[in-house]
Amino acid sequence: MTKKKIMNMKQKYSVLVIFFLLLMLTGCQMKKDNYFAEEGSYQLECINSSQNNGYSQIQGMDYYYLPGNSMVYRYGLDTQEKESLYWIDDKIISYTFEMPYFFFSSYVDEKYRVSRVNLELMEEDCIYEAVCSSYPRLNIIDNDIYIQVKDEEELITYKFPVDGDAATQLQQIDTTSHFSSNISTDNEQYTHLAGRNIVVKKDERTRVNMYFSYQVEGEQEKFIDCFNKKGYANSRLVKGYLTAENENEIKGIMSVSGNRRESVLLNQGDIVRDMLFELNIDTGESQILYDTKNNQTRIVGYEDGILYLFKNDYKVYKQPLSGGEATEILSIPKSNDVIFDWCEDYLIVRYRDTNNLTGNQYPTYDVQAVKVK
Repeated sequence: MTKKKIMNMKQKYSVLVIFFLLLMLTGCQMKKDNYFAEEGSYQLECINSSQNNGYSQIQGMDYYYLPGNSMVYRYGLDTQEKESLYWIDDKIISYTFEMPYFFFSSYVDEKYRVSRVNLELMEEDCIYEAVCSSYPRLNIIDNDIYIQVKDEEELITYKFPVDGDAATQLQQIDTTSHFSSNISTDNEQYTHLAGRNIVVKKDERTRVNMYFSYQVEGEQEKFIDCFNKKGYANSRLVKGYLTAENENEIKGIMSVSGNRRESVLLNQGDIVRDMLFELNIDTGESQILYDTKNNQTRIVGYEDGILYLFKNDYKVYKQPLSGGEATEILSIPKSNDVIFDWCEDYLIVRYRDTNNLTGNQYPTYDVQAVKVK
């Protein structure tokens, strides 16, 4: 065999090796799904069940939730059947569950109203009604419901036992302390983590890319350096996406927004990527622990060293943060409207495809639940 033929064979062999290597690499990567990337709305209620924000609740083996803005539903975790439970005549603005009660705010006859529904007796009563300049924000802490409204520029907070008598037990409380009621605003998220009261802030007026900070009650404000860069100007930190690992460490999820007009209720086309980060509230040190790199994978939960990932094959995987293989735990049909909820020991997924219209009506959400603890 001549030297020239040997060189030609080596060149062909090298080309084949490179071809197969490229084939293996592209085969290992998940192909981009434009329907998933652009058309979807995949919303996370909270990072895990310890941060459930009252938008759902489990009692016994029944899961209670509000999929739209008018009907309360019940889903049997054992029977896997759902049923409509209570119709709300007014358009709901905000709401929270504290079983057997469902609280919601609405706007009726030029007044804001807070109502309470007993879902066992199917009885509804009004506990607060007034003319004010903002809708009532609701929060339940230690079996009391807090109602915060704005009267012109003054914030007013009321406190009321969830099973109390509104005529005699609704009382206005002092909110001169930042942490007195734990009621959050868009740019100030008040939370109680690692045994301490904390407020996470965003300053949208800054010109030096120092957007995010936090403050432990009684201590000085500190910056969250891992997000104080130009690429995070449109994003937010949400208290329901934060969880405590120990007495001084917080982990949280940020969905990085590419939309200047929206930073929380993001559609897939708005999302650049998801990140899991860590913050030491004593030292102020922060770092990115996991980066999805794009919006083909979404972080839909984290607890005790385990990440929960929703990928564009419409499957949920759990994966150790320390590394290792991802394990499939749940699969749904191709859907463009999905809500991930954590409640007690369960990850609950509500899903539908809004392109599948019945007449002019969107389909109702289907539900799947998987026990993760």
